[in-house]
Amino acid sequence: MQKAIVCGLYYNAVGVLGLRKAISPPLVGHVLDGKNKVEIFIGTYNVGGAVPTLGSNPSEDAFGKWVQTNSKDKDIVVIGLQEISEMKWSLKGLVTYGAKHVYRSCTWREYLREATGMDVECSKRWLGFGIWVLRKRRDPGACCGLECCMPQGLIRKSKTQAILRGKHITGDNYMGNKGALYASLELPDGTHLGFLNCHLPNRAEGDNSCPYSDESTAARRTDVSAILDAISTDRAKLHALFLFGDFNFRVKEGNKHNEPNWGAIEAPSYQQEMWQLDDKSDIFPQDIYHEAKITFPPTYKYTPDVTPRGFDLSELKKNSPSYTDRVLWTTPFHGDESALKVEAGAYVSCTEATASDHNAVGCCFKLQY
Repeated sequence: MQKAIVCGLYYNAVGVLGLRKAISPPLVGHVLDGKNKVEIFIGTYNVGGAVPTLGSNPSEDAFGKWVQTNSKDKDIVVIGLQEISEMKWSLKGLVTYGAKHVYRSCTWREYLREATGMDVECSKRWLGFGIWVLRKRRDPGACCGLECCMPQGLIRKSKTQAILRGKHITGDNYMGNKGALYASLELPDGTHLGFLNCHLPNRAEGDNSCPYSDESTAARRTDVSAILDAISTDRAKLHALFLFGDFNFRVKEGNKHNEPNWGAIEAPSYQQEMWQLDDKSDIFPQDIYHEAKITFPPTYKYTPDVTPRGFDLSELKKNSPSYTDRVLWTTPFHGDESALKVEAGAYVSCTEATASDHNAVGCCFKLQY
């Protein structure tokens, strides 16, 4: 997929004559064994309404440190958040909830920029969702100064899309917090990457008691199908699609898993049992979608703001511990299996951040093409 460098003249957006590559070179992240290599970190966190303090230093809190550590030396970082607390868009809401709600959208953006030391390539906020794609900063003074060496040269094009699912309640100015936010990137050589931050339903509509039921699994599967249909045009171009977020996967045996001593959940054998018993494969076929090996405790459901972390015992009958928060990927959609190699690295969870009843989850990737 490497291409020759061809230079030509162009007028930029303000009419200034400049020098530009008509065909971009394979200058994306690194070159390894004659191939391009891009390193990516993808993180997901159901924040449960928690927000960073305005003006706070991300390196001083657990989630910020976790993002900072895993973003080190990465070319691209993608962060998806769910259940971001929303301001009610009315004067009454402003008076009731305080002026800080006005700033919540920009707060997360600035927080992630500070934590990663990177620039935001694109982002999308919609109700309780957020997705941010950040790219490595480059110093144009350290090289030729052409477009390829500017920060934007890391990514040729980007776009975002909101895909809403679930109930739409207009009376309170909310429209439901299930669905997905999609971001796509085109790299300089024409490689296309897609990223879906998903929040799937925990139970079927009208099923108020059992997230483990076949109906609830079917509801999650229906939402995934609708989400993928919404990006069907893009999918035909993608070399890889990464899906992450709060999938609300549940252990099929449900309440039977309430019986053991939950201290045993730290044992790797028990973690693998829970991982294999959940309904992921009923929603994402294993021959199409891939996941790195889980080596961390279940990501849900914890008692917020309690140290050390412990499961919410009052909720066990309805919400036994599960791996609801995951990072998956699939490739390819266009049949060219040699076009892109995806190698998963560390698959990690942030167990130190206690503000939510979920743990954040992330995975590092190396892409060669």
